[in-house]
Amino acid sequence: MAEGLLHECLNLAKLWDLPVLFLCENNGWGEFLPTEHQIVFTLEKLAAAFGIPHRTVDGNDVAAVAKAASRSWPACERAARRSWNV
Repeated sequence: MAEGLLHECLNLAKLWDLPVLFLCENNGWGEFLPTEHQIVFTLEKLAAAFGIPHRTVDGNDVAAVAKAASRSWPACERAARRSWNV
């Protein structure tokens, strides 16, 4: 979460209204340190800062992950239609 690449991807996805579904795992570590020693925000707050809708689910619950992804997919389809003028 502290990598610039993630911030750049979130920024461009929102700026260009891209049909992207980000799946991010928070295992509590940021490269070599626990995340609480490296960053002062949560993944949810990071997504909200870019105005990106987000959901938090238990990654160990396969059904919950599938349900969250399926609920997010219609927004990706709408964005794809807008960006492709379909």
